[in-house]
Amino acid sequence: MAYESLFQPLNINKLTIRNRIVSTAHAEVYATDGGMTTERYVKYYEEKAKGGCGLCICGGSSVVSIDSPQGWWSSVNLAT
Repeated sequence: MAYESLFQPLNINKLTIRNRIVSTAHAEVYATDGGMTTERYVKYYEEKAKGGCGLCICGGSSVVSIDSPQGWWSSVNLAT
């Protein structure tokens, strides 16, 4: 099989990832305007994991206190 190591577990220190399939962080726009998670956001990542993704890196939501100044995301920043 071509890429057989793709489906082998990967150990990082004491963490074992079931395979080497990774979903990188991206703004899926399922968080609230304030950057908080929603049920849809959680389900999105649950389905990725159920589908076989070994490591999902979350992105597009706030990682700072709600009291911190917020940047504003705008689709105008996307290259088309």
